[in-house]
Amino acid sequence: MGLPNATRPYRDDAPLPSSASAHSLQPYQDLEPEDSPPAYMEEDAAAVVQPVSIITGPNDLSSVTRLVSYYDIPGGRVISSSRAKKTYTVTLAPELSQDPEALSTLVKCQVQRPPMPVIVVKGTHTVTRKNSGSNKGGSNKETVVDFDFRINCINSVLPDVFTSGNRSRFVEIVQDQDGRKAYRGGRFKSKGANKKRGSSGANPGPDLEEAQGLTADSGGPDLKEWCRRFCEDKSGVKSFTFHRTFEAWNYTAIQKGITTLIRSLNYRGRISIELHTHNAHLTVYSPSLINKLRINTFVWWACIILQLWILTWPLLILLEKRYEPVTATWYAWYNEQHACGLSEAMWLNVFTPVIKRSVLARAKDGEMVGLEEAQGAVYEAERVARGEVGSTESESERERRERMQRGQGSWTDSLVGVVRGVAEVGREYNQAVGWGGDC
Repeated sequence: MGLPNATRPYRDDAPLPSSASAHSLQPYQDLEPEDSPPAYMEEDAAAVVQPVSIITGPNDLSSVTRLVSYYDIPGGRVISSSRAKKTYTVTLAPELSQDPEALSTLVKCQVQRPPMPVIVVKGTHTVTRKNSGSNKGGSNKETVVDFDFRINCINSVLPDVFTSGNRSRFVEIVQDQDGRKAYRGGRFKSKGANKKRGSSGANPGPDLEEAQGLTADSGGPDLKEWCRRFCEDKSGVKSFTFHRTFEAWNYTAIQKGITTLIRSLNYRGRISIELHTHNAHLTVYSPSLINKLRINTFVWWACIILQLWILTWPLLILLEKRYEPVTATWYAWYNEQHACGLSEAMWLNVFTPVIKRSVLARAKDGEMVGLEEAQGAVYEAERVARGEVGSTESESERERRERMQRGQGSWTDSLVGVVRGVAEVGREYNQAVGWGGDC
């Protein structure tokens, strides 16, 4: 997708609630070209509690005051989807589907929070083993994971909420007569407003929200109006979704660079590099029984195993009123500036040492590395290049070597040295002849 024609994006170096409107600058982009099945039919069952950050206000009893944190999602649960390669947050908090002010305040806070690009790096190979005790001499194949780790791209591709950077962010708000195909409170996507809906009254004058791009001009509704329409909708099954997306990052170049780096380590297995997006969107469900069941893990598996999705999917489509009027698009590069000051080539240079270390150390179980770990690995690599002794050794290993040099080493120190030497020879041999191939 091409960049907007605006000459200069909105930037906020300090973590203040600000944004920029793009509904008049760029065409609407549908984030999901194909209609996805309902949440409990399409998504994985894994869910964890959303981390929160509490900022107290003058009135702790106010639901609006409790929503001033960028990370505070009342009743929020993060759900992972391996098929869509993303995670998103859902909530059934009653105040968010009943109080327009609370919902609009939440969205304004979440607009400041970027999506999180995560690169999943995985290497596997196949091992063929003969079946023991079989007269026919059969065999079976087993997939072995050599390494499996993730790279958190926050603060290296997109700046976090509390990190300074070139925030190139545009907020799109669906208008009544803009001709965009979007969910406007109906069961299906439409290009026009619901004729039964009227205006909530006189529009407020220009204020901070207008500067944020969350209030519209005279051409259509703003964020508060969409929140009002959603909360006043009498439907028992309804949802309000705020989308996040990011663009202008050459992921293909990053993928090729990581693959070349791993191959340079003489790895002969299969390499899988995928880009996942965390915090892809936020969905507010009305606290109805059907919505509670749709995000229940037990119900999800029951529908899959018993093939009940044949009935539940069409039922949800017919019952649910969907609102998806707001999209925040973040740019990793805009107006000849990178959001975090790193081009794709510079990003690869920074992350090369930590990727090498993770691959050679056989990092598994989804170990996460980020900019901090990458900078630490670069520092260690520079120490090795300068010839500093013991820069990659642990404190106990350095003490063992010093004891051996003084002639005070015990037999256990000698044994540890032999085992360590054999392991180092094995690693060097594997890197010389290749490792991770099928066998």
